[in-house]
Amino acid sequence: MNAELEKLFDALYSDNEAIAPAAFIKIVEKNLNILESEHIAEDLEKAWKILGDYAVYLYERGSYKNALPYLEKIIAEIEKKNNDPFENELFEELIFHRALANHHLKAKSKAKKDFKLLAQKFPENDVYRKWIKFYKSKIFRYFEIAFTILLAISITFSIILKPEDGIIDSIALYGAFISLFGGIISLILRKVITK
Repeated sequence: MNAELEKLFDALYSDNEAIAPAAFIKIVEKNLNILESEHIAEDLEKAWKILGDYAVYLYERGSYKNALPYLEKIIAEIEKKNNDPFENELFEELIFHRALANHHLKAKSKAKKDFKLLAQKFPENDVYRKWIKFYKSKIFRYFEIAFTILLAISITFSIILKPEDGIIDSIALYGAFISLFGGIISLILRKVITK
């Protein structure tokens, strides 16, 4: 048993009063050398708990970039040590916060992958399902924007061109109809998916 880690764990979790996130972060940052030491192999669970909570508090304070490496590290170690990493009570929360951090850092494909994993493992959890729906509906929003732009361009050309201008005016008119119907269909599909 690592005495320094034990002392740190007791200082962070044994008090009757919960430590404020800012104070927790300061204490952990002063003791990162203990937590990243190679001599904590027998107390991995405690080190993971401390570093996991540290990463979550960093995320909650808006420090997504600083939280992500710790989330990645602990997730990888839990996956390495467990056949089913979800048996570890920290794992779900760490995956969720990694997904959120990646979302905020614009790594959408990584975030989507984590949300899908969580939604598959916990299908009854509405939060995970809503995130999946959010990403699906976002595709249709892009289509709606594209059809709206096409509609505006088509209407503009229809107004500028005279009916006797022939094929270009016809293309603008057909473009307006296509974009109007495409936009409506995209809107309906987005509403159906997000229900």
